[in-house]
Amino acid sequence: MAGYHFVRLSLIKTFLSGLILVTAVLTSACQFPSDANDTLKKVQDGALKVGVTENPPWVIRTKGGASGVEADMLLVFADKLNAEVEWHWGTETELMEALAQHQLHMVIGGLTLQSPLKKLVNFTEPYYSTRITIGFPPNQTVDTDIDGVKVAVPVVNQVSQSLESRGAVPQPMQDMTNLNMPVAQAEWWLRAKGYQPGPWNLFTEKHVMAVAEGENAFMMRVQKHISQFSGIEAKLEEWAKQSKD
Repeated sequence: MAGYHFVRLSLIKTFLSGLILVTAVLTSACQFPSDANDTLKKVQDGALKVGVTENPPWVIRTKGGASGVEADMLLVFADKLNAEVEWHWGTETELMEALAQHQLHMVIGGLTLQSPLKKLVNFTEPYYSTRITIGFPPNQTVDTDIDGVKVAVPVVNQVSQSLESRGAVPQPMQDMTNLNMPVAQAEWWLRAKGYQPGPWNLFTEKHVMAVAEGENAFMMRVQKHISQFSGIEAKLEEWAKQSKD
C-alpha cells in the first residue's frame, strides 16, 4: 500500500512539473515582444533617429532633410508614434555601424536583402520587390527570343551575366534616356518611361529597412506599418516620369 502511495505521489509531482513547464512556455510565447534597448518607448512621443544614405527614388536628399519613397513611409510612421524624425546622413557602412551601437533607431536608403552589411543589424521582411527585366520601345514587338539582341544597361549594373546567359548582348550606356532599343531596368521604371516590360526575371531586389538587433517590439511596429503601406509602385513611377535618369 505504501508503494502505491509513493508511485501515485511521484506521478502527481511529474504531472505538476510538466504543467508548470507548459504554462511557463505558453506565458512566454504570449508575451508582447520587448526591446532590449527600449527603442519603442524612446521613440514614442520623442524622436525617431533615422540613418539615411541617398539612393533615389527611395531616399532623396533635400534642404529640409529627406524625401523619397522610404522617407515618406517613415514620416507617416513617426506621425503615428507622435514622434519627430531626425535625419542623419552617412555612408551605408557608417550608418550600419551606428545602428549596431544603438546610436540610431533605423537605417534606410533602398536597402535590399542582398546587402553584405545585414550581419550587423536586423532587416525587416521585404516590403516591396523590384523585378529587373527587359523593356522594349512601343514601336517594337516584345520578342521572347532574345538570342543576339542588343540590350542597353547602365555602365555599372547587376544584370549583364543574366542577359548573357540568355544569349542577349549587354550594351553599357552612360545615358539611359530616350533609347530606341531594348533596355534592362526595373519594371516600374520601364512602365514610367513608356517601355513594354518583357517576361524575363533578370534579377529581383527585395527592399527592406534596418533596425538594431534585439528591438523586437519596435521591429514589429515598423514591419506592420511598412507591410500595409500602399501606393509604392505609383510613387516610383511618378518619380521616374519626372526624372531625367
